[in-house]
Amino acid sequence: GDVAQSFGLANDGSKMVDKAGVFHLDTCFVGGTSVRTESGFKAIEDIQIGDVVRSWNEKSGKIESKRVTELFVHEVPQLFYLELDGEEVFQTTWNHPFRRRIKETTDLSSRKGVLLNVSLGGTEDKSFLKDAVVSNVEAAQGSEWVKVEDLKLRDQVLTSDGSWARVTGIFHYNVDPTKVYNFEVEDNHTYIVGENVSAIVHNYVNENKEVNAALVRTDRLRKLSGNDHEIASSLDDLKYLGKEFNKNAVEASKETNRLLFENFSAQQSLEIQGKKNLDFVNMVRSKDADNLPGIGKMRELLRGVTGEKGYTKSTLAAIDTWLKQDLSKNLPSGIASAKDMVGGYSSGAFNLGGFNKPGSGKTLAELGTHVGLWKLGRELGSVEGMAAGRQKIADTQSAISVHQNKMKERGVAEAKAIREIENRVETYVSKTYSNDPRFAEAIVSSRTIDKSSLSKNTGGVDFETKRKAFEFNLKPEQKAKIQEFDKQKTAILDTQERLEREDYAKHQKNHPGEKYVRSPELNQKREKTLATIEHLEKQKSNFVNETLTHFPQEGRRIELEKIALSGKISDKERNELNTIDKAKKEYNKQVTNLLDTNSNKMHESLETVFGKERMNVANDRTELTQNLLNKEDKLKTLDRQKDKTEYDKLNKEIQTIQERTAQLDKNFLDYKPVRKSDESLEKFLLREKDSFAGEPKAIERIVEGLEAQKKHYKALGDVKRAEQVLVKIEKYRERSKESFDRSDDDVLTAALRKGGTEREKALRDMEEYLTHADDRDSKQREREIPISESLKNPVGDSEGKKVSVNSHFGRGGYSNKEVVGTYLHSNDHIGLDLGGGRGEKINSILEGKVKSHPTKGLSIAIPGEMPSHLKEKGIAYSEPLYDGNGNKLRVAGYYDGEGKAYSADTLAAMDSKYRKANPELSKNTKAFEATRSVGVITDNGKFYTMADAKTPVELTPEQLALVPENIRKNPGLVSSSGNSVAIETTLTGPFAGKYELQYKHFDSIPRNENGKPLKEGDMIRAGQKIGDLGTTGRSTGAHLHVSVISYEKPNGVSSAFYEPVRNKKGAITHYLINPQYFIKVMAPSGVKR
Repeated sequence: GDVAQSFGLANDGSKMVDKAGVFHLDTCFVGGTSVRTESGFKAIEDIQIGDVVRSWNEKSGKIESKRVTELFVHEVPQLFYLELDGEEVFQTTWNHPFRRRIKETTDLSSRKGVLLNVSLGGTEDKSFLKDAVVSNVEAAQGSEWVKVEDLKLRDQVLTSDGSWARVTGIFHYNVDPTKVYNFEVEDNHTYIVGENVSAIVHNYVNENKEVNAALVRTDRLRKLSGNDHEIASSLDDLKYLGKEFNKNAVEASKETNRLLFENFSAQQSLEIQGKKNLDFVNMVRSKDADNLPGIGKMRELLRGVTGEKGYTKSTLAAIDTWLKQDLSKNLPSGIASAKDMVGGYSSGAFNLGGFNKPGSGKTLAELGTHVGLWKLGRELGSVEGMAAGRQKIADTQSAISVHQNKMKERGVAEAKAIREIENRVETYVSKTYSNDPRFAEAIVSSRTIDKSSLSKNTGGVDFETKRKAFEFNLKPEQKAKIQEFDKQKTAILDTQERLEREDYAKHQKNHPGEKYVRSPELNQKREKTLATIEHLEKQKSNFVNETLTHFPQEGRRIELEKIALSGKISDKERNELNTIDKAKKEYNKQVTNLLDTNSNKMHESLETVFGKERMNVANDRTELTQNLLNKEDKLKTLDRQKDKTEYDKLNKEIQTIQERTAQLDKNFLDYKPVRKSDESLEKFLLREKDSFAGEPKAIERIVEGLEAQKKHYKALGDVKRAEQVLVKIEKYRERSKESFDRSDDDVLTAALRKGGTEREKALRDMEEYLTHADDRDSKQREREIPISESLKNPVGDSEGKKVSVNSHFGRGGYSNKEVVGTYLHSNDHIGLDLGGGRGEKINSILEGKVKSHPTKGLSIAIPGEMPSHLKEKGIAYSEPLYDGNGNKLRVAGYYDGEGKAYSADTLAAMDSKYRKANPELSKNTKAFEATRSVGVITDNGKFYTMADAKTPVELTPEQLALVPENIRKNPGLVSSSGNSVAIETTLTGPFAGKYELQYKHFDSIPRNENGKPLKEGDMIRAGQKIGDLGTTGRSTGAHLHVSVISYEKPNGVSSAFYEPVRNKKGAITHYLINPQYFIKVMAPSGVKR
């Protein structure tokens, strides 16, 4: 390779080195790239010196006409593919500068939207008036020159009309030596490329020059100068610097190789040790080990342990005791004294030699289970040892980076010194030999740019980060599939390169001496190859996602697509396919949001909604802790000024670990198992208990690492940080206690585990009390209640034996929404929602006493649309009608002049039928839209309706006008519970205690059948009217909400039927009881007579 790569100037050490070993730092485009000239577009290879091109003035912001002063042509072995706005593709070298928008700046314009603050750039050329000018402050200060390789998806680059074009595709690929073109523009050094998207580019970035080329020029000038001592003196300086540059490059290369070998060796050792650790625990669990002495005790010890990340000291000590006391018995003769290690281990990623060479020991298969466990048990790695191995890898990677940065800085400095001498020589030659073309040719040099690390070219989560995060879930066959993607990619690229070599050779043979141009067929094949590679990368990422998620209708979608391709698809099937395609788009959005937006969101999704196994999370946490301590210790050894580059880099790594650790802690401490989409409620309730049962052991692992961290800080005298760690330890211990309590079986899960008739009863109770008619767990909307003299129906007829349940109590009480075909997003509910018409009578379920003054609420009726043909029938919307005492005469709804009621669905169907029969008359008439009565809540002086159970939406000005003026002036007059009342009742017997029944969202103030408003202290009979059903407060439609509260732990009630409510400090303030359970079980057996 070239010396430049030793100084960190090459992206991977080879991609810009041609067959002659020359390292290319030239900024260029491929032939065919359109350049904007003053007379139109021209291919870049046809540009000549003296041509006038359109150029951006960075200082004024104007588009000007400038002359081309120099041409450059090179051959390179690698190109970048850059796509802008999905409309323009550029193929360029890695370092060509584009003007990228700085993300922190204010949005100036969108290329496809309205351009702001734009004026025309001068009046010299009216043929390109669409070339706009963004002010110098906006464009120059709001953007920066960056190399193509540093652009990422969704970055924005400046175009000639002053707008910003978005990067929609970018990747690099290797090619046979390909000619690329560039030119120098006078004054501005910028020009415009592309027809569909006209991007502004720089003709070079003059940071440093190619040293080898400088040395070649040195020799040529020395021969030309003869006895000119001025030139000779400068050339001697130049030659010396060039030799020093090469000498330093050799030294840098040796150190780089040493560090790389250390890094690779550490990775290989860690990989092999991980395999041994894993093999040991797998052998212990295998059937072949069933008859070994002490195997039961050992299996119990290793329950939930994977071993890949090492064993704890206590575990290793127990294993050692087992090896010596139990496993050493009955070993074959000579085995106990043999010291050779288990053979057959190698690293899949490296082949460096020196590690378990073939023949150094027998494999596990050759040794057998008994001997294999005895031998392998002596070679196990500890948690600390494995962590030290990972730290060794991290340290050597960091050392490589620091070394390369230092070498690059030295290389750039020396190249700068060489350039200064060259400039001195150039100035002297220009004055002394201005008329000699030989000197002019010798001093012409291409402008070059230094090379920074290769960008990932992804806008979300890079694949390696994703692979590592998903490691816990990937099976061997899935890992093999990922490797298969990479093999396909390599094969495709190899085929393309072979075709291009053959095409080039064919051209040279048939058209010797002529300029080589790829055939249209080959260009088309090249484009397909690039698209295929990009597609494979996306497929690989999607495949990893699908190890956790899978679009549930994918099979049917593929089936319908096959039918469509055959041309035999029916209208019904086409509509079905369209519906499924829309569902898949929504599904893909959900997957992207969860797993591809950024690494933080991905980790959060894995650790919460996808329920990454708690011990795996604990191991991640412990590894982060150890990594943090190691880096903090290393940071203390650095000088902030002298070692600034390494110090800043390490400091940033520490900050990243701290942020990731804080995120992991929150995810763990707030974790609540999520129900899978294909999981029955029975399996979920049992898995939920088991998940909590596994947490204490995982927390013990985390606390072990935190204790070591606290001890470390104490030893350093850092009391503050030690106290911070102690607080975190206490939080984890409190979580461990909570998890232990939550893992206890309640009456339902205990019965489910017993099976038989007890399980059958538990399943019936689950359907009755924990489900509603969402077609997932139950189709039964109406539920029976045990009417008696002491217990009455809360809605409508107080003697009615059934109620219509809209939403039940507890987990998923509002809804269970399926997400990415994998898990259920649930909106939990604190009570029971019962349906009915607005204005329907509300009755007290039990006798009791009004506990506190009833609250007031607010609702508004948002007008709908009534087409004229329905108005002509006398149909109109009516609010509820009450008599003088406030008793319902008619519920809210649609009625005609004769009092006949119409549902909104009926009117919508009538309107649809009319429109089909009268298409011309319907063109200028809006379709029927129902009037909506919605609850209104307030917060910080603003008014909101509820889009769903959890999402408030601020009122529009038109809707706000419907709110009474006195409430607009004083929002505190209304409650989020709406018009509501709380009635306290007392039960005796097994559920003895006081209970508060809250009735919410009345249409008007709570009142009895005589129209008298209820007040604190009023005695209420069972079945007595207490109000009218409505939709005031936090409500999306007419219904009655019932909550049952106990301020003491409920007597005789299983935890399956109540939820404790805590304040911000974690103290329990009250208990919410399942209202259905209260009405059907507790009240009938314990109502006070």
